[in-house]
Amino acid sequence: MLEKVLLRYFPAPPKRCVILSTAILSYVSYVFATKSGMTLNLTDQQLTQFLDLGYLILNLQSVAAALHDELFEEAQALYSMHAQVKDKRTGLHLIADNLTARSRLLREIVDAPEVGGALGDILGHDYYRYSHSFIHQSNASDQTFHKDSTYPWGLRAGLRSHRPNWAMVFYYPQETTVELGPTYIVPGSQYWNVNHEYNGNVYGEDRLNIDSQQTQNPDAYDLELAQSVKALDERLEAFPVLVPKGAVLIVHFDLFHRGSRQQSAQQRFMYKFWYVRTMEPRPRPFKLEKITDSRRFSAAAKVGEWLTHSPCAVPTSSDLETSDEASRLDRALRLGKDPRLLEEFQSNTEDKR
Repeated sequence: MLEKVLLRYFPAPPKRCVILSTAILSYVSYVFATKSGMTLNLTDQQLTQFLDLGYLILNLQSVAAALHDELFEEAQALYSMHAQVKDKRTGLHLIADNLTARSRLLREIVDAPEVGGALGDILGHDYYRYSHSFIHQSNASDQTFHKDSTYPWGLRAGLRSHRPNWAMVFYYPQETTVELGPTYIVPGSQYWNVNHEYNGNVYGEDRLNIDSQQTQNPDAYDLELAQSVKALDERLEAFPVLVPKGAVLIVHFDLFHRGSRQQSAQQRFMYKFWYVRTMEPRPRPFKLEKITDSRRFSAAAKVGEWLTHSPCAVPTSSDLETSDEASRLDRALRLGKDPRLLEEFQSNTEDKR
């Protein structure tokens, strides 16, 4: 709206002034957005962490503590009803999809200013909450590390993107400890992937160690799961998300994660929501800070430039011989429009492509 008003009263500038005018317009738009209450709730450090590691943990100071207890009890009641329903599809609808339409209390979580501010900076302030949602309960089983399918219920559709066009929100109504079966994430894995399509896999979830089956020995299976992360990249480490009651975890849609087994009689619930971008990014001041793995710098910088319209310097070339996916991606982004990149994409060698 502001751009339309400005362009109505100020005629189009000569070509030599286009760049300067665009910069002024971007700055005025930023000031207007800030003054009008559409504040930028993520600091440069927080946004850098999301671009680098693919996740943020938020504590909802604006939400009353008692609300989390009520939502914990709601989850308990829904799972109790789910267990009593004989029809599987009917039972599933109690704990999945359009959850906010059935819970007034839950809307206070998704509408919390901390959540809205973070999602606004990541997806744009006109983001949309997709209808797919789910209440997860930890149990005796471990999940394998996976990226959620790009279409609900494990179907394969659409393309993955380094750019944050989608994001997920995980909400924990109780304090989450190792004994309760926390979510495990693999920080920084949103830029790297696995390819199982060559063997006819049609499932939308990209899983590490797709043929894995849980063994009776939990310690042995923990080791197998840890090795599947190392097989993706030797430098990656998974860790459990241990959070206080009422915390929210925002993750890049393509971050590898899994649910872990319950080791206590207490229950652990997690509400999951999908969010999607509906608009191109708007300019905002941003300075990319330190990246924890230098091989992710080029990806984080490129995505950061697109997301904020603020320059993040990326070296234009690299002559490093690389073998792992992380280094190959970094090298490709550094090469940019270098003709060598096109030559390597046309190579007969799969490793080089």
